[in-house]
Amino acid sequence: MSREGKTSHKLSPLLGESAAIEQLRDFIVGVSLLNRPVVLFGDEGTGKELAARKIHAVGRTAHAPFEIADCTQLTERELEERLFACEDATIRAGLLQRDDSATVYLAHIEHASPWLLRELLRFLLDDRQGLEATPRLVFGSEFSYEELIGGDVLDLAFIDAISQIRVTIPPLRERVEDIPILCHYQMWLHTDSTELDERWEDFKENVLPGLMHYPWPGNVNELNALIHEFCTGVVDYDVEYESEVCRESISDPAAFLAGEFERCHAELIETLHIEQALGRVDMVLLPETDREYDDYVN
Repeated sequence: MSREGKTSHKLSPLLGESAAIEQLRDFIVGVSLLNRPVVLFGDEGTGKELAARKIHAVGRTAHAPFEIADCTQLTERELEERLFACEDATIRAGLLQRDDSATVYLAHIEHASPWLLRELLRFLLDDRQGLEATPRLVFGSEFSYEELIGGDVLDLAFIDAISQIRVTIPPLRERVEDIPILCHYQMWLHTDSTELDERWEDFKENVLPGLMHYPWPGNVNELNALIHEFCTGVVDYDVEYESEVCRESISDPAAFLAGEFERCHAELIETLHIEQALGRVDMVLLPETDREYDDYVN
């Protein structure tokens, strides 16, 4: 199933005021007009797909499709058909054979097969590379550049061909100053406007301090899932419940956090894999909402 993603800034703001995020924004703007391969390194959940969508959205070919091929979700045969062609190429051309200036994001490139790497390298070395009508490739990897170079994960010729333009998206634990901003925006998305101010003040006092010291193995994905659950789930520390267990957990933010982190993180990875397999927008992008980012900043 095709995943033509929305590239609107209103639905997917790149939030944060840390130096790392400012540098990432500068990088995105700097490479957006170049039709050259880009590699986005970063731990799971840091927002590599969001960055890829932003590169596409602010470039001159933002009108063209944004497509995703995940090397962990598709078989070699499925990747062949999706990227290059089906058996009868007159019926459907592959993403890299089209002439529509599309951006193709290859997630988890470290899991690509040797055959796929050879085909991609052949595509990258083609004389048409760099022309505006040629599809642009953006790669995502949870391995660092140093790990790829120093290991046997990918062919060195392929690494050299794709990594001339690269950036590492920092984990959330290295930009904790962005956590309040991310939390507030997620709460704004999922909380009635008449209740936002009061809920935010309570949240800052009772919950936010614990979030600032959590190691965030799931990064922004995990944070978004937690705040969404906090705002829309059954457990709500602003409401009195008849259940004694609920009252105890609500009155103890540490207990609330511990339980929610354990459950959310356990479900998050499985949920993301299911959403990717079904071709849905993953959780690093903001959910569908009637509210738009312009309303938030204005």
